[in-house]
Amino acid sequence: MCQDAKDRIREQMERYHSGDPAKKAEAVEEIVKEHRKFVKHVINQHYKIYKRAWYDDMFSVGIIGILEALPTYDPDKGTPTTHFFQYINHEIYEFIAKFVNKTTTQYLFTQTATEPFLKITLLY
Repeated sequence: MCQDAKDRIREQMERYHSGDPAKKAEAVEEIVKEHRKFVKHVINQHYKIYKRAWYDDMFSVGIIGILEALPTYDPDKGTPTTHFFQYINHEIYEFIAKFVNKTTTQYLFTQTATEPFLKITLLY
């Protein structure tokens, strides 16, 4: 991340935490606008099979992930994409579990974790 980008995100986060609702809204809008491509990248890299039918929905919940991440982001501790990734990924994963697979995230995690072992067991 270049120094100019670091200074810009630091200034945006200062406005976000300023307490002025107008400055906060402006900062949020700028941050979301600058990280739209990152949300698209996460979808393209990690959720290709759902992209055709659910792209717009995944993009929307990815933006919600950025909004969820903003209160805890500290520009001195890392890049925004590193921090935002966990939140974006979580929101998209939750969306897929609830609305695409019609299940809970816990069940989906258990199912995907045990599936390879079930295949091995069924072979014997």
